Amino acid sequence: LRLVPEWNRDELRGLLRSVLVFDTEESKLVPSPVASTTLVGLGEGPEVPAFLRYEGLLQYRTMPEDEVMRQLHAMWLARTLSHLEALHDGIAVASMTEFLADAYLPGTSPTRATQMELS
Repeated sequence: LRLVPEWNRDELRGLLRSVLVFDTEESKLVPSPVASTTLVGLGEGPEVPAFLRYEGLLQYRTMPEDEVMRQLHAMWLARTLSHLEALHDGIAVASMTEFLADAYLPGTSPTRATQMELS
């Protein structure tokens, strides 16, 4: 089960290759910033969904299927409870992006890097 889309890695690699043009000797001296063990954050700009905003490098790890299922169950349970609470209180229901960025991910870990590994 792959949670990180391939287009992210391929698009970034293509973008970096089009901007950073190295000759053959230089390419041996400078390792690729995209590796199978590292992801590059998409940045903090408004064009990036709030729950994916991160500047820096993240360790890439695959989750076992049971952990994925546990995380999805916890996320949808929290989303459902949040939705019901908003309806009960008569306030606007948060979008999924707002819910993930403002409620769910901050509750999973105090550090942004760990939150990003989950998202």
